[in-house]
Amino acid sequence: MEPKIITRPEETTCVFTEGIEPFRNYRCEVHSIYTGRGDFRETRVEGKTKSGIPKQPHNVVVTVPENNKIEVTCSLNYMDFNGPDGIFSAKLQGITGSRKNSKTCQFKFEDLSYLTTYTVEVFTVNRDFTSSPVRKQVDTRYNSKALIGSLVFSIIFIILCAAFFIRKRGKSRNVNEGQERFSTVIYANMPPPQTQ
Repeated sequence: MEPKIITRPEETTCVFTEGIEPFRNYRCEVHSIYTGRGDFRETRVEGKTKSGIPKQPHNVVVTVPENNKIEVTCSLNYMDFNGPDGIFSAKLQGITGSRKNSKTCQFKFEDLSYLTTYTVEVFTVNRDFTSSPVRKQVDTRYNSKALIGSLVFSIIFIILCAAFFIRKRGKSRNVNEGQERFSTVIYANMPPPQTQ
């Protein structure tokens, strides 16, 4: 681990090499002792470490409450932003302009394409750094309203076509039957007249 150094204007310096976290207040007490001369005055140094990379969001849950809508939530418990102005950020990978920010880690992505796989990326962000993302894949569902509408339209279209076909065929049959009778009458073989 890289040592953390806190320096005060009086040029008093404390160097920490382990267990130091970003964006925390620390106090260092220095007691100077020379062999055989006793304690000298105690020096205290207080300071804050610089901000660091935030911890990743945890317990990220992605749901599809409607056919073309994605909702994202994550846990706020024990969230360490390691810096000032901590927020959550989420976006759809590869979709320009989809990034959203929230202090409560609740996001909604609406009006998405149906039957499409999306990758949701969730980050934590402070004023200086962004965490690595948590990625979750999710599939939107088919448009059930459009499916029902197209089925109703198809059924009505089939009924109308069948009715038109039956009506057309009925007229055609009547015309053909009339022609057959007329043809029979015209072309009937008559015996030659007998002369007496």
